[in-house]
Parts: sequence; C-alpha cells; structure tokens
Amino acid sequence: MPVFGIGCRTLVYSAHLKSLASLKGSIFDKGLHRMNTLSTLSALDLARRRALAVVAAAGLATSAGLVWAAEKPVTHTVVMKATSYAPLALTIKRGDTVVWINEDPFPHTVTSAGAFDSKSIAAGASWKYKPRKVGDFAYTCTFHPNMKGTLRVE
Repeated sequence: MPVFGIGCRTLVYSAHLKSLASLKGSIFDKGLHRMNTLSTLSALDLARRRALAVVAAAGLATSAGLVWAAEKPVTHTVVMKATSYAPLALTIKRGDTVVWINEDPFPHTVTSAGAFDSKSIAAGASWKYKPRKVGDFAYTCTFHPNMKGTLRVE
C-alpha cells in the first residue's frame, strides 16, 4: 500500500478503501490516528520554533540597534510671529529637528534653562535644534517673557 506525504498530514492511498473502513477501531486505525496526531504535533512544534526564531531575531536586531523599517527624522517648524510661538506646544521624536523661524520685525530667543539656548534670532532669520534627550522642555523668549512654548521629546 503506497503512502504519500503531503504537508504535515499523511494520506494513505488504497484501492480497497471500503475494506479499510471496516477496520475502524483496529490497530491499523489507531496507528493512522496516532501518526496523524504526531504529524499535527510536529507541525505545531515547527510553527512554534519558527515563531520563536522570528521573535529572537527581532530582539537581537532591536538590541543591536538595527531597525527594519527605520523612521526617518522629521523637521518641524515653529513660527515666531506677533510675539508668540506657533504652535505653543510641539511633540517630536528624539532625532527630529525643530526649526524656529522669526517672522517678527525684531529679534527673539528660544531658551530652555539648562537644555538649549538659541541666543538672539534676528528678524527674518531661523534657528535649528536637534534634541538628544527625551523629556518636556518649557522655553521662553528672554527678550519677551510673555512668549512661552513647550517642546516634548519622546
């Protein structure tokens, strides 16, 4: 009786299927059931092993600093106009860049005590900053203390 393996299950081909049907409950039938169960368990075991390998590879890639679909850094803009920052609050990712553009006819600063300081930004000029630390940074214009903004770095 030829035996053919297809995927994880084993099919038995016989010209005498009717005679095999009468063997239900016999040693032959129990053997087929056990073989089918073992092949299913083997398939589940193989699937688990593959899943664990994928998870392990992802963990290694992450711990090694590799990123499969790396997000590119983004440049964000804050406009200084009418003695205010727009937007007042900005959330970015670490590694992104923020550009403050002064559209007022007089200078401004972007100053966060202990974190960053643009110094004087002339009318029509801009200043770029690329944060290295995560956190919330309140900033102000030292020339116009009523100008306040917040930068959140995640």
